[in-house]
Amino acid sequence: MDARLPTVSVVVPYAGSRAHLEAVLRAILETEYPADLLQVVVVECPSAARRPVAWRLVAARMDSRWIRDSRTGFSPASARNAGIAAAGGSIIVGLDGDMVTSPGHILAHVRHHQLGGRVVSLGLRRFIALPNRPPGSAVFGRLSGRPDIPTSVSNRFGHRLDWRGRHIVDVSGHAAPYELALGCNTAYPKAAAIEVGGWSTAFDGWFGYEDIEFASRLLQAGCQFAWASGAEALHLEDERSRDWKADRRRNFDLACRLIPGFREYRRTNREVGG
Repeated sequence: MDARLPTVSVVVPYAGSRAHLEAVLRAILETEYPADLLQVVVVECPSAARRPVAWRLVAARMDSRWIRDSRTGFSPASARNAGIAAAGGSIIVGLDGDMVTSPGHILAHVRHHQLGGRVVSLGLRRFIALPNRPPGSAVFGRLSGRPDIPTSVSNRFGHRLDWRGRHIVDVSGHAAPYELALGCNTAYPKAAAIEVGGWSTAFDGWFGYEDIEFASRLLQAGCQFAWASGAEALHLEDERSRDWKADRRRNFDLACRLIPGFREYRRTNREVGG
């Protein structure tokens, strides 16, 4: 391993399925990234179930923090801010509690941060369903063979695959690269996150756009955006819609007020989402 590898904190908000988080943590245990440079921070939201078995394995192998968020309701921005505050790594790798990564996932992100500068690296995602008995080892390899879910409650409605894939070749020239940054598979410098004030908690309580707005401030602060080839993650789904994903209009309007030119950009780009 290159001695210049930075320290990394993987921040995982946890408000859903214990089976999903079990798979997420077991995949992190199989990472190729050096354990002495890696930290895992799980931020437990009020609705979370009890800790999965794999947490004990993570805690025994690498630096780890389990944080309980005292807020009630859906609060992804607050959860990510709590994770950033507790993070000891210079690079934050943001996941969701249902994102299964490959062994090379962290390295794929980090290679964009090794050269210096301020980078926001982005990874794609595939939507699959977790089997009733998830594998205990080689998690990514076993799950990656499962079929895609035709539509996902976490994807832009009506899209079978990650809609951002078509933009991989032109991210540097994209008119609004912050549009491509999703909190569930993104890496950025902790210092830059603190400089821009972290994630806006004004988005808490409703679904969507908190990641886009956060990324827009990173762009304004001089960060460059790059695709992390090889950092694809498997987004575990059960196809059940949730009430907090039903109404995106409130947060969309908030994002339009906070991001200069965003409403105009969306008016001329019909690939709407959040």
